[in-house]
Amino acid sequence: LYVAITNANLAIIGAVGFAFLGGIMGQNSLETAVYIGAGNLTAILTLRNAGRLNSFFVTGTIVGVTNVSVVTIFNLLTTVDTVDLTSLFAALVSGIVIVPMISFAGMYAMTIMLNLPTPFKLIDLAQPSKPLLQRLLREAPGTYQHSLQVANLAEQAAEAIGADAQMTHVGALYHDIGKIANPVFYTENQQHVENPHDTLNDPYRSADIIINHAVEGDAMAKKYNLPNRIREFIREHHGTTQVYVFYKRAVDRAGSADVVDIQEFTYPGPIPQTKETAILMMADSCESAIRAIKPQSN
Repeated sequence: LYVAITNANLAIIGAVGFAFLGGIMGQNSLETAVYIGAGNLTAILTLRNAGRLNSFFVTGTIVGVTNVSVVTIFNLLTTVDTVDLTSLFAALVSGIVIVPMISFAGMYAMTIMLNLPTPFKLIDLAQPSKPLLQRLLREAPGTYQHSLQVANLAEQAAEAIGADAQMTHVGALYHDIGKIANPVFYTENQQHVENPHDTLNDPYRSADIIINHAVEGDAMAKKYNLPNRIREFIREHHGTTQVYVFYKRAVDRAGSADVVDIQEFTYPGPIPQTKETAILMMADSCESAIRAIKPQSN
């Protein structure tokens, strides 16, 4: 559970602490401490992909074998009788059956009660049938395609540097949901319509609409009860950058940069706080830039 919800480093700290506590509670039993510690550390080191169900059963089987090994080692000096064989069988079954089942139950409970972005929650959120993604597809199809491209690009980058690829992919799918409010004001949705910013002819109003998609998106994500970790991708994917095109228009219209407040053309942020949201910022910028120049060849 620690590995699936947080990371392996924190899981190791918890495993070692729990092993010592278990040994003390077992009347200073070295066997209990080693049994708990070995099983937990084995689970931490062997659970590769918490988003796949079979990974838990593979890990559980290895934990079961580890449990049997510990029980066997501590009983080498005694005669193996029926009770010992029963203990060995119980140790094996605890890993193969009990470990995965309790992990599933615990993860499901925490997902429901605490709205945590567990691997199972992320798998669910990535389904195209989710209401928010369906709205994005219907109301802002260009943004939906943009989000898919960014999600694939960001996921590959996350895998390359050892970041949370699954979290990055799902966060990228939802990062632009705020554009649903005014989809036609964004270039990816303007293939067959006139640019409404030209008709609006107000750089301040245009900048406010563009910047507001991060704010609107966060509010929409909260309404749909998305985990806060996913909402961070929405809030942080532009950081505190500027909507430079409209800032430049405002400066040109005013005749001087001194009379234009650049804060009115700046995203509220915050800047990316994690590797995953930083990757999304870069992937989003790269995809937008490539699409804007409309390349005619590979």
